[in-house]
Amino acid sequence: QWEQDELAKKQKEMDDKEREKSEKRRIALQEEAARLKNLQKERQQKQDEIAAEKERLRQLEEEMARKAQEEEMERLKRLKEEERKRRIIIEEQEALEREKQRLA
Repeated sequence: QWEQDELAKKQKEMDDKEREKSEKRRIALQEEAARLKNLQKERQQKQDEIAAEKERLRQLEEEMARKAQEEEMERLKRLKEEERKRRIIIEEQEALEREKQRLA
């Protein structure tokens, strides 16, 4: 009887140790899963931040291109106006020269 009690006691100790070991493994796996979940969440947040920054830069680039185009159009408009005024002045000078020659 004593031997059976000892065997049962040792078996229970082994079972308890195995349960304890399994519990530690389970806890470690849960902790690792939580850590990986947090890493994934952080990674997604970084990707979202990068995407938002790319969009902000794209919009900024579009705005800069639009402004540059508007400035170029305004510059060309001023040049055309200056050329028109220059032509008018030349035509007036030519008309004055013709009138001067006619009167001479």
